Amino acid sequence: MMVMTRFLAAASILPFCAWAMQAQSSSRLQTLRGTSAQNNGHADSRNFAGADQSLPASEGFQDYVRDGKLVLSLDDAIRLAFANNTDIRLDQSTMETARNSVLRSFRPFDPQFTSSFNDQRQKIPAFQELQGAPVLNTLSQTAQLDYKQTFETGTNFESTFYVNKTSTNSSFFFLNPYYFSYWQFQVSQPLLRNFGLFYNRAPIVIAQRNVLQAHAVFEGEVADILLLAINRYWDVVLQRQNLVVQKKSLDEAQQSYDRDKKALSLGALPPLDIYRPQSQVAARRVSAIQAEYELTLAEDR
Repeated sequence: MMVMTRFLAAASILPFCAWAMQAQSSSRLQTLRGTSAQNNGHADSRNFAGADQSLPASEGFQDYVRDGKLVLSLDDAIRLAFANNTDIRLDQSTMETARNSVLRSFRPFDPQFTSSFNDQRQKIPAFQELQGAPVLNTLSQTAQLDYKQTFETGTNFESTFYVNKTSTNSSFFFLNPYYFSYWQFQVSQPLLRNFGLFYNRAPIVIAQRNVLQAHAVFEGEVADILLLAINRYWDVVLQRQNLVVQKKSLDEAQQSYDRDKKALSLGALPPLDIYRPQSQVAARRVSAIQAEYELTLAEDR
């Protein structure tokens, strides 16, 4: 009865171990998303909540075309720039890889819980009277629970619980079935090699610093794309306004040329004076063509 009580007590540890493993995993995820990363005794906190937000899906320009013209607000231009930029998506993948590396760096400290059960029955015909039965029927059942874990200090903890139940039809056994069990604990602490927090936490700290670096690169890429999108948007607006001004200037020069040409036909203007408004019309037409070309370049960027 005492052996069975120990076996049930060992089995009751299973939910607790599962809860501890889940709590440890949750704690690592919280550490990854913004809790402190310690290095040389100093705490370094960084919030990664913004990195968890997914980028918008790739979009086209068809939804923004109205009456054959592309109509975009500044917010629409920024949204399209982020949605269709491949560099920022690659940087986001690099950051996700760095975050997964942090989880992998905790692997040496993951608890290991294993269990096994073995059931074996033997039937042996009796060949001597001391066997206690015409056909010796023996049932052996073995259960074993193992728990191992290495802590960040280098401490290694191992625990093994073993129980064996044997039953037989032999008349020579006074205790049937009979049990054999033991519960073993082992704790080891390195004193030289693999000793201390610094050595065991070094891969974790390095992985966390890589996350910070990848996050900084990602933020820099986002800032560059945002600045580029804003500059190009207002560049298009500027070139459009410049084209409007150049066309208006061309119209005014054309009207002045038409008035001078009419005055020339009436004899109110010397013949040589007509060349000056004519050259102004030609120069402003060239400026309008250049402004239209600059607008086309700005829109294609």
